Amino acid sequence: MAKSLIKSVASDLETNLKEISRNLKTATAKSGDEAEEAIARAAEALSQAAQQLTVQAKEQSKALAKGASETVKKHPAATAAAVAVAAAALVSLLVARQRAKKD
Repeated sequence: MAKSLIKSVASDLETNLKEISRNLKTATAKSGDEAEEAIARAAEALSQAAQQLTVQAKEQSKALAKGASETVKKHPAATAAAVAVAAAALVSLLVARQRAKKD
């Protein structure tokens, strides 16, 4: 699920970037008002791309959070073990850092 969302976001972003690039190339080939219009179209395309990316990122994060929640519910013991390992790793890093500061 996450891979398909990432591919979709990447594809949409690539399409938008191509449009922006096309508009900027048009702007470099034109002068005066035509160039300004091409730059304005590129700016609008960039704004739309940013808005789409924001919406898609929100959707993707919700889907990933839901998936994580379902995984935690299905495998509570494995989740607890993973959290314990992560906590132990963080404590180890902190201890190692403190020791390195003392030396």
